[in-house]
Amino acid sequence: MSNRTQFGSAIEPSTLTVPQNKTFNVYLAPPDAPVRAVEIYSFGGYCVTWIYLLPNVVFPLQTRNPITIMQLKGSVEFRNDPVLRGEIILNSKMRLVELKAGLFLHIANTGTDVAQFQVTESYDL
Repeated sequence: MSNRTQFGSAIEPSTLTVPQNKTFNVYLAPPDAPVRAVEIYSFGGYCVTWIYLLPNVVFPLQTRNPITIMQLKGSVEFRNDPVLRGEIILNSKMRLVELKAGLFLHIANTGTDVAQFQVTESYDL
């Protein structure tokens, strides 16, 4: 379980209102937080998490294991740089992306509503 991806565990330059060098736990975030996560399922080497991201928020994601991200609501963009436009966009036309382990990306909500996406992670027990 310690090898799982920790969402927001290394927050640096982003739009979250967290002092630098502090940890923001998205699983304990209140409903009005810029980003929050709800673990839906975790068993047998898989974990399913729903992430909610407010508009105009960019948050870092470092993958420790292979993950599949499925867009549920809104539009999100994956960027190598937090301020430059990304090449991967999840919206009504492209709803699914698979990411390999070891990536460091920034996820941006490019829409005007709260974005919701599902992260399915497979990890070794």
